[in-house]
Amino acid sequence: MQQTNPCSKTTQEQVCREYIFKFVSNFEICKRVVIVLDTQIMIYDHNFTLKEQIETANNPKGICALCPDSDNEVLAFPSMQKGFVRIERKSFDKRRFIEAHEGEISCIAINRTGTRIATASEKGTLIRIWDVETRDKLKEVRRGSSQVEMYSIAFSNDSRYLCCTSSSGTLHLFDIHECADGSTLEMDEDGVKSQTNGSPTVQNRTSSLSILSFAKVGSSYLNSEWSFAEFKIPDAGYSIAAFGTESNIIRVVTKLGNFYELKFDLSKGGSPSDVTKYSFMEFLKK
Repeated sequence: MQQTNPCSKTTQEQVCREYIFKFVSNFEICKRVVIVLDTQIMIYDHNFTLKEQIETANNPKGICALCPDSDNEVLAFPSMQKGFVRIERKSFDKRRFIEAHEGEISCIAINRTGTRIATASEKGTLIRIWDVETRDKLKEVRRGSSQVEMYSIAFSNDSRYLCCTSSSGTLHLFDIHECADGSTLEMDEDGVKSQTNGSPTVQNRTSSLSILSFAKVGSSYLNSEWSFAEFKIPDAGYSIAAFGTESNIIRVVTKLGNFYELKFDLSKGGSPSDVTKYSFMEFLKK
């Protein structure tokens, strides 16, 4: 069946008709509609008028991140070059690239203000956080040591925390306070860090052998920061996690249609202090 020309003026009906016979890998809506195909990204405005068409590397999983704040139009996706992330932003005079990993990019997330990007490679062991403006690496945290498929990465609203889900079946929660805009921390008498907003937090776990890193043998692994809180997701298979309005609340949705609302004690870490399970229909009624 003949398809409409993607470069012509389109209506909502035409967009739907155009892609109904194509595999749409990802679909995100902000002030723009971003449709990710295998080798293209189509960007439409809210009236479904095509604004930009970007050629990409083969991207069957639809790996792409759009800033959740519609006033910060930042778009990131895998570059043509292996391990690189391409960043598109209106304020940039030209496209920008981050050399994020040696392997293929498997997951990308952008914080609410559009100033930070988190990336993971096909190995799924490390997550790196980058400054969008300078492209500097701000922090690196370790999910684990075995290779997995990374399913999702998410920033908290204040960018002080990061969570991820993967084929390991465990949700990991990290403290990334250094990456928050204008963040400062103070240490109390008990050695517990307190944020500027007064909320206590614990540090990420580190290896007990990190003192041996001076030997330069596996120093990257020994100096890694590991999650300070975790949750074993009961449902096997694909899952996506996102923070609630408060940083201690994380919601997980699984491919079985179950929703888990997790409440963590950020001053203690470990397992969530409260877990509530909803079915899809129960969650819609909330």
